[in-house]
Amino acid sequence: MPAPQPLVERLGEAFFRAIPREPGVYRMYDAEGVLLYVGKAGDLRARLGSYRRTVGQSRKTIRLIHTVRRIEWETCATETAARLAENDLIRRNRPKFNRAGVWPKSARYVRLVAQDSGLRVDLVQDAPVEGYGPFRGGPGRALAAMTRLLWLAWTGDGAVASLPRRWMVGEGLRSVTLEHSKAMDWVPWIREYLGGSGDGLLARLVESVPDSGERFDQAFVAMQFEVLEGFYRRGPLRLRRLRERFGDGPDMWTPERLDDLTLEAGPEELAPPFRPEADGTEL
Repeated sequence: MPAPQPLVERLGEAFFRAIPREPGVYRMYDAEGVLLYVGKAGDLRARLGSYRRTVGQSRKTIRLIHTVRRIEWETCATETAARLAENDLIRRNRPKFNRAGVWPKSARYVRLVAQDSGLRVDLVQDAPVEGYGPFRGGPGRALAAMTRLLWLAWTGDGAVASLPRRWMVGEGLRSVTLEHSKAMDWVPWIREYLGGSGDGLLARLVESVPDSGERFDQAFVAMQFEVLEGFYRRGPLRLRRLRERFGDGPDMWTPERLDDLTLEAGPEELAPPFRPEADGTEL
Protein backbone atom coordinates (compact mmCIF):
# COMPACT_ATOMS: atom_id res chain seq x y z
CA MET A 1 0.00 0.00 0.00
CA PRO A 2 1.25 3.50 -0.74
CA ALA A 3 2.55 5.54 2.20
CA PRO A 4 0.05 8.07 3.59
CA GLN A 5 0.37 11.71 2.55
CA PRO A 6 -1.48 13.71 5.23
CA LEU A 7 -0.81 17.14 3.75
CA VAL A 8 -1.86 16.10 0.26
CA GLU A 9 -5.09 14.69 1.69
CA ARG A 10 -5.80 17.97 3.54
CA LEU A 11 -4.56 20.57 1.06
CA GLY A 12 -4.91 18.76 -2.28
CA GLU A 13 -2.59 18.14 -5.20
CA ALA A 14 -3.52 21.44 -6.81
CA PHE A 15 -2.13 23.37 -3.83
CA PHE A 16 1.34 21.90 -4.29
CA ARG A 17 1.26 22.33 -8.08
CA ALA A 18 0.44 26.03 -7.66
CA ILE A 19 3.53 26.80 -5.56
CA PRO A 20 6.13 28.70 -7.61
CA ARG A 21 9.69 27.55 -8.14
CA GLU A 22 11.08 30.72 -6.61
CA PRO A 23 12.89 31.68 -3.39
CA GLY A 24 10.60 32.44 -0.51
CA VAL A 25 9.48 31.92 3.06
CA TYR A 26 6.62 29.70 4.28
CA ARG A 27 4.57 29.40 7.47
CA MET A 28 2.75 26.34 8.80
CA TYR A 29 -0.28 26.55 11.13
CA ASP A 30 -2.31 24.09 13.17
CA ALA A 31 -6.12 23.75 13.30
CA GLU A 32 -6.37 26.61 15.82
CA GLY A 33 -4.35 28.97 13.64
CA VAL A 34 -1.24 28.77 15.81
CA LEU A 35 2.01 29.24 13.91
CA LEU A 36 3.97 26.00 14.18
CA TYR A 37 6.92 26.42 11.89
CA VAL A 38 8.66 28.98 9.67
CA GLY A 39 11.00 27.95 6.88
CA LYS A 40 12.77 29.34 3.84
CA ALA A 41 13.64 27.85 0.48
CA GLY A 42 15.49 28.60 -2.71
CA ASP A 43 12.72 26.69 -4.50
CA LEU A 44 9.40 26.88 -2.65
CA ARG A 45 7.70 24.14 -4.68
CA ALA A 46 10.53 21.67 -4.13
CA ARG A 47 10.84 22.46 -0.42
CA LEU A 48 7.13 22.33 0.41
CA GLY A 49 6.76 19.30 -1.85
CA SER A 50 9.16 17.43 0.42
CA TYR A 51 6.50 17.57 3.15
CA ARG A 52 4.11 15.52 1.01
CA ARG A 53 5.73 12.32 2.24
CA THR A 54 6.37 10.99 5.73
CA VAL A 55 8.74 8.20 4.73
CA GLY A 56 12.34 9.01 5.59
CA GLN A 57 11.48 12.06 7.66
CA SER A 58 12.64 12.74 11.21
CA ARG A 59 10.23 12.21 14.10
CA LYS A 60 9.94 15.95 14.56
CA THR A 61 9.02 16.48 10.90
CA ILE A 62 6.49 13.64 10.98
CA ARG A 63 4.82 15.23 14.02
CA LEU A 64 4.77 18.55 12.20
CA ILE A 65 3.23 17.04 9.06
CA HIS A 66 0.45 15.39 11.05
CA THR A 67 -0.28 18.64 12.93
CA VAL A 68 -0.29 21.15 10.08
CA ARG A 69 -3.67 22.25 8.70
CA ARG A 70 -2.68 25.35 6.73
CA ILE A 71 0.41 26.54 4.85
CA GLU A 72 1.08 30.08 3.67
CA TRP A 73 3.99 31.17 1.54
CA GLU A 74 5.37 34.28 -0.10
CA THR A 75 8.13 34.74 -2.64
CA CYS A 76 11.28 36.77 -2.10
CA ALA A 77 13.66 38.37 -4.57
CA THR A 78 16.59 36.15 -3.55
CA GLU A 79 17.32 33.22 -1.27
CA THR A 80 19.23 35.60 1.02
CA ALA A 81 16.12 37.76 1.30
CA ALA A 82 14.15 34.63 2.18
CA ARG A 83 16.63 33.78 4.93
CA LEU A 84 16.38 37.29 6.36
CA ALA A 85 12.57 37.10 6.31
CA GLU A 86 12.74 33.71 8.01
CA ASN A 87 15.03 35.12 10.72
CA ASP A 88 12.63 37.97 11.41
CA LEU A 89 9.55 35.75 11.59
CA ILE A 90 11.23 33.24 13.89
CA ARG A 91 12.44 35.94 16.29
CA ARG A 92 9.04 37.61 16.49
CA ASN A 93 6.93 34.44 16.76
CA ARG A 94 9.19 31.71 18.20
CA PRO A 95 7.24 28.87 16.57
CA LYS A 96 7.00 25.58 18.43
CA PHE A 97 8.83 23.50 15.84
CA ASN A 98 11.67 25.97 15.18
CA ARG A 99 14.88 25.79 17.13
CA ALA A 100 17.65 27.68 15.31
CA GLY A 101 17.35 31.45 15.56
CA VAL A 102 14.64 31.38 18.23
CA TRP A 103 16.95 32.68 20.95
CA PRO A 104 19.35 35.24 19.43
CA LYS A 105 20.39 36.30 22.92
CA SER A 106 22.32 33.05 23.24
CA ALA A 107 25.23 34.98 21.68
CA ARG A 108 27.78 36.34 24.15
CA TYR A 109 30.08 39.34 24.41
CA VAL A 110 33.57 39.24 25.89
CA ARG A 111 34.60 41.77 28.53
CA LEU A 112 38.32 42.07 29.22
CA VAL A 113 39.46 44.03 32.27
CA ALA A 114 43.14 44.62 33.01
CA GLN A 115 43.90 44.60 36.73
CA ASP A 116 47.02 45.42 38.76
CA SER A 117 47.64 41.77 39.53
CA GLY A 118 46.52 40.34 36.21
CA LEU A 119 43.41 40.33 34.09
CA ARG A 120 39.79 39.23 34.18
CA VAL A 121 37.75 37.91 31.25
CA ASP A 122 33.96 37.48 31.38
CA LEU A 123 31.32 36.28 28.95
CA VAL A 124 28.26 38.52 29.26
CA GLN A 125 24.85 38.57 27.59
CA ASP A 126 24.51 42.34 27.20
CA ALA A 127 27.02 44.46 25.30
CA PRO A 128 29.57 45.94 27.75
CA VAL A 129 30.83 49.52 27.53
CA GLU A 130 34.18 48.15 26.40
CA GLY A 131 34.36 44.67 25.00
CA TYR A 132 34.16 42.42 21.98
CA GLY A 133 31.43 40.57 20.15
CA PRO A 134 28.76 39.38 19.88
CA PHE A 135 30.11 35.89 19.34
CA ARG A 136 28.55 32.54 18.64
CA GLY A 137 30.29 29.25 18.05
CA GLY A 138 31.81 28.48 21.43
CA PRO A 139 33.27 31.58 23.11
CA GLY A 140 33.22 29.68 26.42
CA ARG A 141 35.36 26.89 24.97
CA ALA A 142 37.73 29.46 23.48
CA LEU A 143 38.05 31.24 26.83
CA ALA A 144 38.87 27.94 28.52
CA ALA A 145 41.45 27.03 25.87
CA MET A 146 43.09 30.46 26.06
CA THR A 147 43.21 30.29 29.87
CA ARG A 148 44.90 26.88 29.85
CA LEU A 149 47.48 27.83 27.23
CA LEU A 150 48.30 31.14 28.91
CA TRP A 151 48.88 29.42 32.21
CA LEU A 152 51.15 26.79 30.66
CA ALA A 153 53.10 29.55 28.91
CA TRP A 154 53.45 31.69 32.04
CA THR A 155 54.45 28.87 34.38
CA GLY A 156 56.81 27.24 31.88
CA ASP A 157 55.30 23.84 32.69
CA GLY A 158 53.86 21.92 29.75
CA ALA A 159 52.28 19.24 31.93
CA VAL A 160 48.48 19.31 31.78
CA ALA A 161 48.38 18.00 35.36
CA SER A 162 49.81 21.35 36.53
CA LEU A 163 46.67 23.22 35.45
CA PRO A 164 44.22 24.25 38.21
CA ARG A 165 41.38 21.76 38.41
CA ARG A 166 38.70 24.45 38.15
CA TRP A 167 39.85 25.12 34.58
CA MET A 168 39.52 21.48 33.61
CA VAL A 169 35.95 20.84 34.73
CA GLY A 170 33.69 21.08 31.70
CA GLU A 171 34.58 22.30 28.24
CA GLY A 172 33.92 26.01 28.65
CA LEU A 173 34.35 28.91 31.05
CA ARG A 174 32.16 31.96 31.59
CA SER A 175 34.49 33.96 33.77
CA VAL A 176 38.13 33.71 34.76
CA THR A 177 40.62 35.84 36.70
CA LEU A 178 44.26 35.31 35.79
CA GLU A 179 46.74 36.66 38.32
CA HIS A 180 50.36 36.44 37.26
CA SER A 181 53.31 38.80 36.90
CA LYS A 182 53.36 38.18 33.14
CA ALA A 183 49.64 38.77 32.59
CA MET A 184 49.79 42.46 31.66
CA ASP A 185 52.44 41.80 29.01
CA TRP A 186 49.94 39.61 27.16
CA VAL A 187 46.95 41.97 27.25
CA PRO A 188 47.75 43.65 23.87
CA TRP A 189 47.96 40.24 22.20
CA ILE A 190 44.67 39.14 23.73
CA ARG A 191 42.95 42.37 22.64
CA GLU A 192 44.30 41.90 19.13
CA TYR A 193 42.95 38.35 19.04
CA LEU A 194 39.49 39.26 20.36
CA GLY A 195 39.30 42.21 17.99
CA GLY A 196 40.10 40.01 15.00
CA SER A 197 43.03 42.19 13.96
CA GLY A 198 45.83 39.66 14.12
CA ASP A 199 47.08 36.21 15.06
CA GLY A 200 49.88 37.37 17.31
CA LEU A 201 48.43 35.69 20.40
CA LEU A 202 48.40 32.26 18.80
CA ALA A 203 51.86 32.70 17.31
CA ARG A 204 53.25 33.80 20.68
CA LEU A 205 51.58 30.91 22.46
CA VAL A 206 53.12 28.47 19.98
CA GLU A 207 56.52 29.87 20.96
CA SER A 208 55.85 30.01 24.70
CA VAL A 209 53.99 26.83 25.68
CA PRO A 210 56.64 24.24 26.57
CA ASP A 211 56.56 20.66 25.38
CA SER A 212 56.39 18.21 28.26
CA GLY A 213 57.34 15.33 26.00
CA GLU A 214 54.25 13.37 27.01
CA ARG A 215 51.90 12.30 24.21
CA PHE A 216 48.77 13.05 26.23
CA ASP A 217 49.98 16.58 27.03
CA GLN A 218 50.92 17.18 23.40
CA ALA A 219 47.50 16.05 22.17
CA PHE A 220 45.72 18.17 24.79
CA VAL A 221 47.71 21.29 23.93
CA ALA A 222 47.11 20.74 20.22
CA MET A 223 43.37 20.52 20.89
CA GLN A 224 43.44 23.87 22.73
CA PHE A 225 45.13 25.51 19.75
CA GLU A 226 42.50 24.02 17.41
CA VAL A 227 39.74 25.49 19.57
CA LEU A 228 41.36 28.93 19.59
CA GLU A 229 42.02 28.86 15.86
CA GLY A 230 38.48 27.74 15.02
CA PHE A 231 36.88 30.36 17.25
CA TYR A 232 39.08 33.09 15.79
CA ARG A 233 37.90 32.28 12.27
CA ARG A 234 34.22 31.94 13.23
CA GLY A 235 34.19 34.79 15.74
CA PRO A 236 36.64 37.72 15.94
CA LEU A 237 38.02 37.57 12.38
CA ARG A 238 34.62 37.03 10.79
CA LEU A 239 33.16 39.89 12.85
CA ARG A 240 35.97 42.23 11.81
CA ARG A 241 35.46 41.39 8.15
CA LEU A 242 31.75 41.92 8.44
CA ARG A 243 32.36 45.32 10.03
CA GLU A 244 34.69 46.26 7.19
CA ARG A 245 31.90 45.43 4.77
CA PHE A 246 28.87 46.66 6.73
CA GLY A 247 30.49 49.20 9.04
CA ASP A 248 27.33 50.93 10.19
CA GLY A 249 25.58 51.53 13.48
CA PRO A 250 26.92 51.36 17.04
CA ASP A 251 30.30 50.02 18.13
CA MET A 252 28.71 46.71 19.06
CA TRP A 253 26.02 45.03 17.03
CA THR A 254 23.14 43.13 18.50
CA PRO A 255 23.09 39.35 17.96
CA GLU A 256 20.16 39.84 15.59
CA ARG A 257 22.16 42.29 13.48
CA LEU A 258 25.11 39.90 13.39
CA ASP A 259 22.90 37.04 12.21
CA ASP A 260 21.34 39.13 9.44
CA LEU A 261 24.63 40.51 8.14
CA THR A 262 26.18 37.04 8.23
CA LEU A 263 23.42 35.87 5.90
CA GLU A 264 23.87 38.86 3.61
CA ALA A 265 27.63 38.32 3.44
CA GLY A 266 27.33 34.72 2.30
CA PRO A 267 29.45 31.66 3.11
CA GLU A 268 32.75 33.17 1.93
CA GLU A 269 32.83 35.34 5.05
CA LEU A 270 32.38 32.42 7.44
CA ALA A 271 35.69 30.62 6.98
CA PRO A 272 38.46 33.03 5.94
CA PRO A 273 41.95 31.54 5.69
CA PHE A 274 43.89 31.64 8.94
CA ARG A 275 46.99 29.60 9.79
CA PRO A 276 49.20 31.11 12.52
CA GLU A 277 52.89 30.35 12.31
CA ALA A 278 55.76 30.72 14.70
CA ASP A 279 59.43 30.16 13.84
CA GLY A 280 58.44 28.42 10.66
CA THR A 281 56.27 25.87 12.46
CA GLU A 282 52.70 25.80 11.19
CA LEU A 283 50.02 25.20 13.77
